[in-house]
Amino acid sequence: MPGSAISRRPGFTAIAPAAGSTNNRICIRQARADHPLVAGDDVTPPRPGRPRSIERLSTERAWQALGLQGGAAVDIFRLPGIYGPGRSAIDQVKAGTARRIDKPGQVFSRIHVDDLASVLIASIKRPRPGAVYNVCDDEPAAPEAVVAHAASLLRLPPPPLVPFDEAALSPLARSFWDDNKRVANALITTELGVVLRYPSYREGLAAILAASPDSGQATNRRQKPSS
Repeated sequence: MPGSAISRRPGFTAIAPAAGSTNNRICIRQARADHPLVAGDDVTPPRPGRPRSIERLSTERAWQALGLQGGAAVDIFRLPGIYGPGRSAIDQVKAGTARRIDKPGQVFSRIHVDDLASVLIASIKRPRPGAVYNVCDDEPAAPEAVVAHAASLLRLPPPPLVPFDEAALSPLARSFWDDNKRVANALITTELGVVLRYPSYREGLAAILAASPDSGQATNRRQKPSS
C-alpha cells in the first residue's frame, strides 16, 4: 500500500496515503505482544493492565477518532513476534545466541514475514473500514520449544533450559513474559480468506533452513554415517 510512515515508535507504526494519492486508508501496525487481549481473539474488547499496553490502546483509539474526522478508514493490525530468513530461531542457534528460558505454561504467538505480507495484501483486496486483525499463525508455542525444534532441524544440541527466575533479563525483556501471548487469528482466515503458508513455527523454520545458503551442510549433519 503506497504511503509514508507518519508516526513511528517501538512497536507502533502508522502509514498514511502518500501525497496526491486517492487512497483514504491508514494502516496501523501495532506490536501485539504489548497489547494483550483477555481472550486473545479479534472481537473481545481489550483490557490492558500494564501502562505500556494502556498507552498502545489509547493510541489506537486516537487514530480511529482521527480517521473518522478526516474521512479515512483506519485499519489496525496487531502483530506478534515476526520471524523469517535472517531473523529466526534457526539463525540464533547457528550463531550460538539462542536461549531456552523455562517458564511453565508460557506461550507466545508468532507470524512468518511472508504470511504477514499475505495478510496485508488480502486486506487491500478486501477492505473493511475500521478493521482490527490479530495477525499470527495457528499455533501459539512455548519459546523454548521453538528453539529446541530449530536445534533439532540443525542436528545440534539444544541450549540448556534456564529457569525464568534465574534468567538474566532486563526489566523490559522480563515484562514481555508477564502475560501469555496466546492469540487467535480467526478473522484473517474467515474474512480475508488467507491460507497461511506457515501455519506453525515448524513449517516456517523448515523453510528457512531449506533456503539458507548452508542448507546442504545441515542436510549432511542429518545423514547417518555409513557403516
